[in-house]
Amino acid sequence: MGTQFAHERNLALRSEMNDFATQSAKASAILNGGGAVAMLGLLQALVQKQAQFASFRPFGLLALAIFVIGALAVPSMFIARYMQGGWLEYPGGDYRAKFWIWVAIVLMWLPVAAFLLGCVVAGIGIEHI
Repeated sequence: MGTQFAHERNLALRSEMNDFATQSAKASAILNGGGAVAMLGLLQALVQKQAQFASFRPFGLLALAIFVIGALAVPSMFIARYMQGGWLEYPGGDYRAKFWIWVAIVLMWLPVAAFLLGCVVAGIGIEHI
């Protein structure tokens, strides 16, 4: 009876963790996708002003690339979580599962860091206009 309760509690915890990962991934994709779209809009507006665009171009393109990397890290996190779950089923696959869970954790925080870094790079570029 006690092991069944512990198993059900672990399943409920895993379900909550998966829900949290899904919601955070959606938020990260929206943030980085919105940042990329905003940067494209700013770059388009500055293309018509050649003098100002020349100084902002490297910063704007770098910020755009960072936002795109952050947006691409979101589906990669789900792939890493899938790989982690797959290795748990094999005997001796614990160390591989631990590797993939660390990859998933890094990929979970990468979009947040990319969004913040993209905002900083865009802000530095705006100051150079």
